[in-house]
Amino acid sequence: MTRPPPPLPHERRRRIVFRILIFGPLVLFLGLLVWHLLWRRDNAQALARLDAEARARGEPLTVEDLMATYPPVPDERNAYVALEAIWSLEDPPLWSAFRQGARTLPRARKESYDPALPVLGSAGAMSHTNELSPKARDAAARFLETKAAALAALPAALQRPEFRAPIRMQDGWNALLPHLEALRKTGAWLRIEAIVALDRGDLGRALSATETIAQLGHWLERDPLILGQLVRVSLYDMVLTSTERVLAFGHPDDTQLQRLAALLETLKAHDGLKRAFLGERVMVYHLFQASPESALSAAEPPASEASNPGELSDEESVRMTLRLLGSVGLRDADLRLIAEAFAECLVCAEQSDFAVRDDFQRIFERLEKKAREFPPKFMTRMLMPGLANASDKFARLEARRRAALAAVALQSRRIRQPALDGDSLTRLAAEMLAAAPPDPYTGQPLRFAARPTGFLIYALGSDRQDDAGTPRPSKYSGTNSPPFDVAFHVEAQATTP
Repeated sequence: MTRPPPPLPHERRRRIVFRILIFGPLVLFLGLLVWHLLWRRDNAQALARLDAEARARGEPLTVEDLMATYPPVPDERNAYVALEAIWSLEDPPLWSAFRQGARTLPRARKESYDPALPVLGSAGAMSHTNELSPKARDAAARFLETKAAALAALPAALQRPEFRAPIRMQDGWNALLPHLEALRKTGAWLRIEAIVALDRGDLGRALSATETIAQLGHWLERDPLILGQLVRVSLYDMVLTSTERVLAFGHPDDTQLQRLAALLETLKAHDGLKRAFLGERVMVYHLFQASPESALSAAEPPASEASNPGELSDEESVRMTLRLLGSVGLRDADLRLIAEAFAECLVCAEQSDFAVRDDFQRIFERLEKKAREFPPKFMTRMLMPGLANASDKFARLEARRRAALAAVALQSRRIRQPALDGDSLTRLAAEMLAAAPPDPYTGQPLRFAARPTGFLIYALGSDRQDDAGTPRPSKYSGTNSPPFDVAFHVEAQATTP
């Protein structure tokens, strides 16, 4: 039997090209499919490992876990109940709706302020050493008259040892938190009360108002959400600002300075940083792991806000986006990157010197870089950048608190040793600061600067540059603002022309 003649060379080439065109894409597709499946499995395993490690540390991962860290409090012990009654005097519909668990609240009553009003007025920003102008004095007096009933009711609320607001944490990021703004505003009322008391020579009342601001912050110690912890930091910062004015106008004696020092010792908020990240991780997990329907159920727009026929609503757009990300594995990749970042943040939050090592800045710089790598992590880039500056707010508060403690201690020595001149005070300050808690940003001693009417003690801040104690601008705009340090002032009042 004769064998068929071999194919011509050009026919063999044609067959090879044909096989490559047929099988090449198939092999490439199968390779990509295998890589995709292995990538998805790797993400799933990493998430399971991270969750198991968090569980082993007793950390909350679900809304139910988080709610267990913020248990109900009996009304007779709950300061929130007493404060809500005070706030209801200002805006009954809003607080009634919040008490009843409404998913949406009436628009808050907008309060207008005299521009000359300290703290709250548009022209009310004032130095810690400036006296009240006649206009500011009148505006503050009128304002306190309108708040007299509310301020008179505060001492009764202070008698209750716990605070628990009725937060619907099952609503995730849609949870309503009107009590946080109310606490911040109450702190502002008390700041005004302290300013007016000092203007009238009533140091005792000014100290009491300042201590009450601190108590508002203490009530947020167990708040499981990052917004609650940031309001706590804001209230503590109000205490420090009020203390500067007490030192400038009140001329406290040594006993009163010790009272201020004891108050400053209570303003430690470092524990809130870890609590904030724990709560924020739960909220992110809740958003990712809930079904699109349940995640969005709390955000359904009312009929009056429904989209036009034929137009894709926001709810449908988000639902389609979440489904698409989940179907191709991008949701797990996003969540893994976020979970790894939170794990690192929680480790850093336990370290008292995190600002010295600049840990959080490195974490978020690395996170941003990875989020841009293929495949891109859209949700990471959307959800995480807002957390980058949270740690610096805690570090800045601690730096100012330490500076305030050192300043009060130095002022106490000045009272006991009135003969101290400028050079002696500088030497004494250097000795005391060497033994005091260091600058949280550098690990080095805090710095002292003499002023014509007193002195200031300061930390270098996040840029770690010595700007001679330049204070933070009242209208801070991030990178566009001039450099500043974190300072606490002890200066005599400035006379009004």
